[in-house]
Amino acid sequence: MADLARFRFRRIFFLAAGGAANTVLLLFRAMVWMELGFLPECWRFLGVDFSSDPPVPPADLLPREIPPAVWESAAYGPSEVRLIELPEDCAALAERVEAGAPDVSWIGALVPPAVLAQYSSGEALQLGAFTRLALAWAADDLRPGTGKSWLGLMEDGLASLAPGGEAEHHLVTRRRVACPDADPALVVLIGGACGGTGNGALLPLAIAARSVATATGQPVHVEALLLTGHYRQRDGQEAHKLAIASALEKDIEHAVAGGNARFTLPLGPGRELTCNGRLFDAVYREEATGRLEHNFSAAAAQAADTMLFRYAAAGAAAIQRSRNNIAFMPRLLKLTSTQGSRTNHV
Repeated sequence: MADLARFRFRRIFFLAAGGAANTVLLLFRAMVWMELGFLPECWRFLGVDFSSDPPVPPADLLPREIPPAVWESAAYGPSEVRLIELPEDCAALAERVEAGAPDVSWIGALVPPAVLAQYSSGEALQLGAFTRLALAWAADDLRPGTGKSWLGLMEDGLASLAPGGEAEHHLVTRRRVACPDADPALVVLIGGACGGTGNGALLPLAIAARSVATATGQPVHVEALLLTGHYRQRDGQEAHKLAIASALEKDIEHAVAGGNARFTLPLGPGRELTCNGRLFDAVYREEATGRLEHNFSAAAAQAADTMLFRYAAAGAAAIQRSRNNIAFMPRLLKLTSTQGSRTNHV
C-alpha cells in the first residue's frame, strides 16, 4: 500500500486539448496509478479532441515501464472525454455566415467565411481558429452517456471541487485524508503549442473555466502546462509549427499580465463566455530541447513526470513555498508581460 503522506491531495481539475496533451495527461494518470493504485477522488479530468482523433491510452509509449493493466485503469471514463467537430458542409455554413444569417453570423468573429468555406477536414489543420469554432459549436452538443457537452462536464467538474463538495467528501470517506481547505481549486490546462487543437483550445478553455467559476462564486487558481519546441517527430512542418507556437505564447503573455483585459468566447447568437483581468495565474513551458527534440515519447514522459512532481508530490508544495529555492524546476519558465487593456476574442 502506498504511503499517502508522500502525496498531496488538492482539489484539481485537469483539462487536456489535442493529441499531445491528452497523451501527456493519460501518461500522468498511469504514473499516478502505479504509485497509488488509484486516482485521487479530489481530482477531475476532461480530455478534448476532434472526433477523428479520439484520445486513447498510449500503451506503446513506455511498454517496459507501464503494463497493459495499468493503461486500462488509466483510460478516460465516459464522463472524462468529449469529442468536438465542425459541420460536414462548411462551405454552405460559410455562405450563411457571409449572408448575415442571424443564427450563425456570430461565427464570423471566430473564422472568416472565406477561410471556413475551404475547410474539408476532420481536424484543425494546425489552425487554432477551427478548434475555437469547434469548441463553440459543441458547447451545447449533448452526447450519449452523461448527456453533457464539454462545457456541461466542466461545470459539473468544478461544482464537485467546491470546498466540502462531492470530490472532497469521497476522498475523505474512501482514503481517510483531507484536502487543504485554504487552497482554492486548481485548474490545470495542458496543450501542445505546435498543434492546431492544443494551440487553439488553450485560451478558450481557460476563459470557460474562469467564467464558470466566477458565475458560481468559486475561487480557482488557473495554470497551464504548455508543450513547445520540436516535441513531435520531423515532418517538414517545423517552421510552421514554431510560428503558431510563437503566436500562442504572445497571446499567453498578455493573458498572464491581465490588467484591464476582457476575454470572450462566443458560443452562439447573443451568447458568450467572458472573464476580466488575468486569465492565467501561471503558465509553464515544457520545451523539447536536447535529447527531447523530435523524441515525442521522451518529451511526453518528461512532461508527465513534471506533473507528477508538481501536482502529486507532498514535497513539491514545500519547495514551491520556499523563496530560497530559486532553482525549482528550472525547465519550467513562467511567462510574464506588461499590463495591457483590450478585448480579446478567441
